[in-house]
Amino acid sequence: MSDFLFEIFSEEIPARMQQAACQALKDHFENGLAEKNLSFERVETAVTPRRLAISIQGLPATQADEVLERKGPAVNAPQKAIDGFLESVQLSLDQLDQRDLDKKGVFYFAALTQKGQATGEILAALISRFLQSYRWPKSMRWGSSDFSWVRPIHTLVALFDGEILPVPAPHPGVTVGRVSYGHRFMAPDAFEVQTWAQYNQALRDRFVILRAEERAEKIQAGYQEKASDRELVLPETAQAQAKQVAGLVEWPVVCVGHFAKDFLQMPVEVLTTSMWTHQYYTPLYDTQGALSHAFVFTANIDPEAGVDAIIAGNEAVLQARLQDAQFFWRADQKASLDAWNEKLKAQTFHEKLGTVYQRLERFEKMAAQLDDANDALKQACRYAKADLASQMVAEFPELQGVMGGYYLAHHGYDSEVCQAVRQHYQDQGQTDKTAAQLALIERLDTLTSFFAVGIQPTSSKDPYALRRAALGIIRLCVDHGIKMDVERLIQTNYLSVVSDEKIDYAVYSQQLRQFILDRFRYYLKETYAHDVIDATLRSSWFVESLDFARAVQACQVLTAVLKTPQGHNLVMAFDRVDRILGEAQERDPVAEDVFQHSIETALCKVVQALEKTVPDLVKTGQFEAVLGQFEALYDPLNAFFEGVLVNDPDAKIAANRRSLLQLLRSVMQCCFQFGSIEKS
Repeated sequence: MSDFLFEIFSEEIPARMQQAACQALKDHFENGLAEKNLSFERVETAVTPRRLAISIQGLPATQADEVLERKGPAVNAPQKAIDGFLESVQLSLDQLDQRDLDKKGVFYFAALTQKGQATGEILAALISRFLQSYRWPKSMRWGSSDFSWVRPIHTLVALFDGEILPVPAPHPGVTVGRVSYGHRFMAPDAFEVQTWAQYNQALRDRFVILRAEERAEKIQAGYQEKASDRELVLPETAQAQAKQVAGLVEWPVVCVGHFAKDFLQMPVEVLTTSMWTHQYYTPLYDTQGALSHAFVFTANIDPEAGVDAIIAGNEAVLQARLQDAQFFWRADQKASLDAWNEKLKAQTFHEKLGTVYQRLERFEKMAAQLDDANDALKQACRYAKADLASQMVAEFPELQGVMGGYYLAHHGYDSEVCQAVRQHYQDQGQTDKTAAQLALIERLDTLTSFFAVGIQPTSSKDPYALRRAALGIIRLCVDHGIKMDVERLIQTNYLSVVSDEKIDYAVYSQQLRQFILDRFRYYLKETYAHDVIDATLRSSWFVESLDFARAVQACQVLTAVLKTPQGHNLVMAFDRVDRILGEAQERDPVAEDVFQHSIETALCKVVQALEKTVPDLVKTGQFEAVLGQFEALYDPLNAFFEGVLVNDPDAKIAANRRSLLQLLRSVMQCCFQFGSIEKS
């Protein structure tokens, strides 16, 4: 059995693209070999900032020969046709098989042996195909060639059974052979590759750890060691950060740096953003959870090369960033929030939707439509986007909202207002109702405004994250029990949008409601059966209210009840009533003086009692109580079906009995569309 090794050696591959490319390389060769019926024992892939590599072990030298069958003319066909077939398959008549195809007659068949292709040829073709077909999220061209790749390629190593494969160079500057290179700074000289094991060891000897997982483990261990030595603590994100940094270095060496303690007077988020987002430095905390003035970072060079200089250089870079941030922080504290809002009048939200300031005006109008909106929410709406005009957010866009909370606190606003502004960008985790309401208003504005001017997601594109906004609305309502008049809110925002490109309101309203409902179904499908979802979302109370929190309560209760004998009886009872009534919806009032039997009266009293209590219980989300009350129906309903004939020969009696059943059905449908539930 033979082994294959392939390496693409290039300039630095962006860390965020490495793992996807590594998986694509593996999939490409596995699928390509499967298409050629070539088996193998093992596949290994690896990626570093400068190389993408794969090894496939246990390959045969060639494909197995394949016997192909080719159908010829009928045995009684003209000799000329038979001779033509013999010539095309290069066989004599006695080498053909004859086969009876029933009514079609007897035909000649030729068994042709197709020689297996050399595995090396197949692999060479797969290499060329991968280089030409793989699409990076971003790529570039260099030189005069049309070939594109994420970064310029220097060399390809392409070996099968120790021999160089005849792979054409994808670019004039690329060499193909068995030569690779070590660490850019510590071992830049070329070396020859023989086998996968030798390749791994040769790279390690030249300060390159090939496996990304091993680099990440080494970085994480280094982080932990440096933190423990100083009795400090890593953030929860440290392990994930180590994995990201592993895509930046080939020979990771963890170091500790420090910054001036004076900078700790700035908001923690400013410091951590400066460190991680801009420099890939991981902050360290004391045992009480307070940020320290120490940080860990990963160098891509052996410490013997001058660790003190490396640390000093990184500290200097961070010092400069923090000095800038400190300047912005001090300058912003002197600014007026209202002055910032004035600047938002010149800041475009979207070309069809006006300015950010106009968006804040829509926020305030929607807040006024919420029954339980307080003064804190109104203030939060007014200044929700003020920090977009600050110098700090201009430099650190990741901190919008967070800085708004700090600046509001600096100007003396209540903590409820500050927290709402700080948290309104978060998808989840708002700490109080005001914060959740502001987050809800922000997402409602995004969704309704874009729909108002005819901008909607397609099956493949959602550039303004409208699906995410809809899902955010649903989660906020469910998590915080927020009730809202959706129709009133979407109408308010439609009227507030100042644009010449607004679509018809009826179309807008219908499309928007359906879009939100589709997202809600998607949300519920993660937990509940489709028939439970249908029974809930088709109910009249939900269609009217779009009360997401109450709908989740309903699904929970119905799911639990359907697992009990009570639930089975309930569904069967409704089904029997529904089959008798069919599509009929309109009914006359029930006339008790037309009843012929006491069992009709008994059932009517139960139904009338339910008619009085069920709607209020549904309105307050007491679905368990509703379904519990329905138990009172079983005995009188069974007695009714056994004791009277619904379709009585007397038309008046029959119509009255059907009216009673229609009343019963409408009461039951107050909470759920039981007809949607699958019968077990």
